[in-house]
Amino acid sequence: MSRYSTRWMIGWFGGAVSAMPILNYKDLIWTVDVTPKYDDLIGSYVVAGSEHVAVVDPGTRNGLPKLLSWLDDRGFKPSYIVVTHIHLDHGGGACELAKRYNAKVFVHPRGGKHLINPSKLWTASKTVLGVVAEEYGEPSPCREEDVVLTNDGETLELGGLTLKFVHTPGHASHHQSIFVPEEGVLFSGDSAGVILEDKQGVPRIIPTTPPPFKPDAYLESLEKMARLNPQVIGPTHYGLYSDAAALLRRHMKQTRIWVDTALEYVNSGRDDIKGFIKLMAEREEDARFYASSFNEIVKMSFVYATVMGMLDYAKRVLSGS
Repeated sequence: MSRYSTRWMIGWFGGAVSAMPILNYKDLIWTVDVTPKYDDLIGSYVVAGSEHVAVVDPGTRNGLPKLLSWLDDRGFKPSYIVVTHIHLDHGGGACELAKRYNAKVFVHPRGGKHLINPSKLWTASKTVLGVVAEEYGEPSPCREEDVVLTNDGETLELGGLTLKFVHTPGHASHHQSIFVPEEGVLFSGDSAGVILEDKQGVPRIIPTTPPPFKPDAYLESLEKMARLNPQVIGPTHYGLYSDAAALLRRHMKQTRIWVDTALEYVNSGRDDIKGFIKLMAEREEDARFYASSFNEIVKMSFVYATVMGMLDYAKRVLSGS
């Protein structure tokens, strides 16, 4: 794993404006690729304080060997596992990792029971993700004594670094983002979109809005994160980016465009997923990038789940329900 990887921030309509090599951030925070089968789609973040090491979003169960190898190579033994939310690509490997290192798992109060008994989560994941759920792997249960429920604004001390839990229920009711105030680093999970680089190294962003999507909560979560004035943002999908506040503002604008387009699309009598993806690809360069992907994870976890949420919301609004 190379120490640095350049990531370019772009304006709303393109054009690189700045770059900062921060895949390894000050030898304090690392992005570890934990994507099963593929590469550079699911990132786990390792945060090393002077007293404790924490892992934020260990990823899927089947991606865990990548993380374990990385940790073992560096002699890191995490005391804390933090999940932004319980979806398989974020918390699927949390309980197994916790058992290996006798670590505590910190989770939003609404998500704790699904770590202790993941059977409903696994059933729902197979329904939504199909074959991708199998690629992610069935999560093992946590021991109840290992699960710690967080409060909004609560902090966890690592020694010179602090993890602040910020409840951000836009993507899911049990979502939390994690802020490191000493360094201005925000781990946004899925609350601020997916960011993947295209072949030219330009990052492309897509909302993360599975059903039941609630635009007000999603936008309020973005605003809540922006008020923290983060300098660096690390979405689980994928990597660390500078100019975080500008990225959050950009994503707010983008989300409103997607919502307006979904309402227009459903109001015209259409509701098929592929048709909406095609329409968005015609209107937005970032959407065009995601629409062209044949990768199963990008297609099912990112694009289809987002569009399903957008269209479901539009139908509910237009039907008055």
